[in-house]
Amino acid sequence: MKRSILKVVLSTALLTSVGFSSELSLCGSKVQFSKSLHQTQLRSLSNDTQDILTVIHTFSSLTEREQEKLYSAGAKVILYAGIDSYYLLADNEDIESIVKSIDKIDGISVVKPEYKIDSELKDINANDTVRVKVSLVKEMDKNSFSDLLNKNDIEYKNLKLNSEFPMVELTVTGIDVERLASLPVVKEISKYHAVGLVKPFSTTLKADDIAVINQINLTNVWKNEDDLDGVNIPVAIVDEGRVRKTHVEFQSGQVTRVKDKVIKGTSSLHSTHVAGIIGAKGVNVKAKGIADGSMIYNFCYKDSYFASSISQLASRYGILLSNHSYGFTDKSDLGIYNSDASSEDQIIYNNPYINMFIAAGNDRGSDGYPDIQIIKGAANAKNVFTVGALSYDSTKTAYYSSVGPVFDGRIKPDIAVKGSSVYSTSNSGERGYAYMSGTSMAAPSATALAALIMQEYKKVTNCGNNIGCDMRHDVLKAVIINTAIDKDKPGPDIYSGYGMINAEEAIKTVKSLEYTNNKHKIKLDVVGKGAIKEYRFINTQSEDFKVTLSWVDPAGNSASSGRTLVNDMDLYVEDVNSGKKYYPYSLDKNNPTALAYHDRPNNVDVVEKVEIKNLPAGEYKVVVSGDHISTSTQSYALAASEAIFSKSSVNDTPKVKLEVNNFAKVMLDSIY
Repeated sequence: MKRSILKVVLSTALLTSVGFSSELSLCGSKVQFSKSLHQTQLRSLSNDTQDILTVIHTFSSLTEREQEKLYSAGAKVILYAGIDSYYLLADNEDIESIVKSIDKIDGISVVKPEYKIDSELKDINANDTVRVKVSLVKEMDKNSFSDLLNKNDIEYKNLKLNSEFPMVELTVTGIDVERLASLPVVKEISKYHAVGLVKPFSTTLKADDIAVINQINLTNVWKNEDDLDGVNIPVAIVDEGRVRKTHVEFQSGQVTRVKDKVIKGTSSLHSTHVAGIIGAKGVNVKAKGIADGSMIYNFCYKDSYFASSISQLASRYGILLSNHSYGFTDKSDLGIYNSDASSEDQIIYNNPYINMFIAAGNDRGSDGYPDIQIIKGAANAKNVFTVGALSYDSTKTAYYSSVGPVFDGRIKPDIAVKGSSVYSTSNSGERGYAYMSGTSMAAPSATALAALIMQEYKKVTNCGNNIGCDMRHDVLKAVIINTAIDKDKPGPDIYSGYGMINAEEAIKTVKSLEYTNNKHKIKLDVVGKGAIKEYRFINTQSEDFKVTLSWVDPAGNSASSGRTLVNDMDLYVEDVNSGKKYYPYSLDKNNPTALAYHDRPNNVDVVEKVEIKNLPAGEYKVVVSGDHISTSTQSYALAASEAIFSKSSVNDTPKVKLEVNNFAKVMLDSIY
């Protein structure tokens, strides 16, 4: 007999009868807040640790000082839950004093099991076996977590603890999913989904085929005036398996295998093809890689994938640029900001110099998939580049390329590059080549272009001892999106995002930094909570003008059904004399296929682009507002089509040391 796990009776307490509902939903259940919790109710929830996980609602985001008061009153963990709400882990005896320690808390709720269990698991049979991912509110070692499971009579198999995040994988029955959800240390339980290749397509020679290199404006950046080839920019490909590094297109020692646990054995066509798109030296001129001087590090997603892989690549090998031409193989988490996406954002927020390019997927038009919102969870992260594929002549989005948006209306994919009929290296022999199509082919093209842009950035910047600066994610994203060539519908759309990467214009934008006595097209800055920054400029004649704001946002709460944005920055351009304001693009989440509008602030995206056709001559100001940020400050980058910034501030932003294992600091940073 089928039995929903949410109908299993547990000793959960009800809130006081006087309560209210906010906009916050966790795992699809709307949170009911109360003004207080009775101690008798709290004691009924007690366990061996006496801890209880609650969520508090506040009148506005907590300041650093207010959080310090909560910790002083007994809070053990405070994590942002979304929409001015926070998870709070504490001893149940301390809850009352904690809530009374500041006046800003206007409601509290016990985090009930239904607030923790993802919708995919809510109707599972009690006796069915399922593999799950369990997000925790604090770090625990494997032995401690095993002891906790045993004390609560939770049967499990194949327990795997993620060393980079407070997350575990294990196999349990449906009844034990509910028991897991009753543990205070558990924040969210979701179904485990395997990753694999995003169904690339093998294609045959086309008489009218156009090489990728002829579509992306590289004439003036390859060993001419700029001499860019990706040297000194290590690139990782996280892919299916081994690259055939003895291929004639790879220079001796150019390809390095990072790990051998799974990557042993026969070389992979997919991995070899992806590597060639990035770094083939051009023995066959049509197969020449975009960044043929780059060092390629071969990593396998069977060892670890997405956020876990990039944290290892950065902390152990110093690699800050990576390509990910894979995704979830089953139909799951469509348009959803899941725990994989949140983990990516967490790692990159903690080290904003990581630049991660992810294939959008090839599911458009596939059986059982809707027409929109089909990019899968991990590629819906905020602090990554999600790459769509263009047709063989780059005139439009390929028919198979997965489309957005994210459930809250956030624009995805971010950009697009040719992905159809791409000619590159094959593992069939040392002189083997193949045509393949897919976002798997578009992503490495974008990654390699980023390597060239990052190489130019190192050339024209100086972060001390004549060493060029690494390019922060928000800087790279602002530059790429501001210079992108629009495709499909005017403005950003759910098909190709902001359009095709324009390498030549992106590099020209970066080159403006080397003119130390002139104004620049790039500005790095920081805004405080509630503060505004203004940048004035004179437009001498009527001309088109573009400016893009980008920032690395703290990780959102994957269990929340609200918007994924944590820090809501605002960008607009204002006519100083008339007061007229020009706003950034946004999508209508209720009608995402409509043209993007630009008549109001954007409250969902971590990129905001203002584009003005024929901006009249006059005095203007670019305005960045931090009115709605949840942290004390937020760093950001601006890129403009004209040199309007008197100082870039690049040299004032030293590189941040990567920290991947200190979860407490990561999450405190994400809410300060």
